[in-house]
Amino acid sequence: MRREPPADRRRTPASGRAGFSLLEVLVALAITVLLVVTFAPFASQLILTWGRGARTAELVDMLTRGNDRLARDLLAVVPMTLTRGEKTTMIFRGGPGYLMFATATGFGPGRGGIELVSVGIEADGAAGQAIVRRRSPLRDAAPAASGFKDPVTLLTGPYQYRFDYVAADGTKVGEWQDRLDMPARVELTILTPTGPLLPLPLSYFVPADLSAACITDEPPDFCEADGEEETDQNSDGQGGGSGGQD
Repeated sequence: MRREPPADRRRTPASGRAGFSLLEVLVALAITVLLVVTFAPFASQLILTWGRGARTAELVDMLTRGNDRLARDLLAVVPMTLTRGEKTTMIFRGGPGYLMFATATGFGPGRGGIELVSVGIEADGAAGQAIVRRRSPLRDAAPAASGFKDPVTLLTGPYQYRFDYVAADGTKVGEWQDRLDMPARVELTILTPTGPLLPLPLSYFVPADLSAACITDEPPDFCEADGEEETDQNSDGQGGGSGGQD
């Protein structure tokens, strides 16, 4: 004879959907909150790192394009002089916040496409600056008082900029005005509120270091000094050669 199990141990078919008890829900919620609190700092740090990486990549791209444009302009500088009355100066002027020179861009009128290029530092936002390049036709070998056009932003951001000029003898100055020689290079310093952005300033070489005044009928004194130095070197070399033959 088959014995029936006790009534309290009998299995009854489920009359509704299976679910979780209130205790199980509270435990799962507590574990979830604990995981969120634990990993939230890592997630926020990851987001900040990604944002800094994106800004760094944008800065590098901007520096590359702006740096390349300015370097090409200065590599194509044309040493031209301007005479006003009895005063003759080089068409190359610069200060801490601007730079103006004649360069062979290929877009100017006439053979060689020489234009006048102006590179200026302008305010950009509440705490930042921008370096803007403009160009103008070179009329009668004289800088146009106005008429610079086609503005192109080379560099921008929450930075301050400053130009410096290095002469052939290594002297560094903040102004290059009314001179008959060309700087050996131009330096650009990018400043942040805490100091320079880069360990060293950006340096742009000016290969056209021979003034056009040196090939005139009455060259200035520094041209004669260079010529005498070259002559002395040649004389020393010839003297040394003859001494070797003796």
